[in-house]
Amino acid sequence: MISEVRHLLHKDLSLELRRMHHINGLLLFVLGTVFLCFLSFQSKLEPEKWNALFWIIQLFAAVHASGHSFSGEHPNRHIYYYSIASPGAILLSKTIYNFILLLITGLGSYAAFWLLLGSPVTNVPNFLVIIALAALGFASILTLVAAIAWRSGHNFSLMAILSFPVMYPFMIALIKASLLSIGNAQTASILGFMLVLILISILAIALAFILFPYLWKE
Repeated sequence: MISEVRHLLHKDLSLELRRMHHINGLLLFVLGTVFLCFLSFQSKLEPEKWNALFWIIQLFAAVHASGHSFSGEHPNRHIYYYSIASPGAILLSKTIYNFILLLITGLGSYAAFWLLLGSPVTNVPNFLVIIALAALGFASILTLVAAIAWRSGHNFSLMAILSFPVMYPFMIALIKASLLSIGNAQTASILGFMLVLILISILAIALAFILFPYLWKE
């Protein structure tokens, strides 16, 4: 499976580096949204509002990015994948690809917020770790939801409907962890929320490995 994941991931990254329209569209969405926030507030935001805006933008960017995980390719190519790779390898390669994409988006968002709206974050290393955990959680959960939406006839609205209730507990832990990071809390007090984020991501990946083969065979 490792070899299959490596080749599939290499294919996805190579195609993205050739076209660049996906990541460019995401970064343009993020920069445009942050700039609108800058024009709207014109002043330094309170830490709670800054944190809420940051993760709202990340959530919508993640849904948009993951929505094209399966629908962006021709159905005949999926038949070809079915003949050369296992469902688990395909799922894992898509999850890793989305993680890389969302990590770049998250770091780019933080840089845009820092430049235009300032940054109330006092514990930057912890906040960067939280961004990485958020990218992992978003990729783990939304890749499976994107597969379900793909099997239902490329219904992107279904993905939005399914993803937000599933993302709710993850977002609660994410917001609380980032608020502690903004408030310069000790790393030990944030570790509990970080552990929750990791466990939710692992649970989502395990559930995806159980359900995805049935979706793929259909």
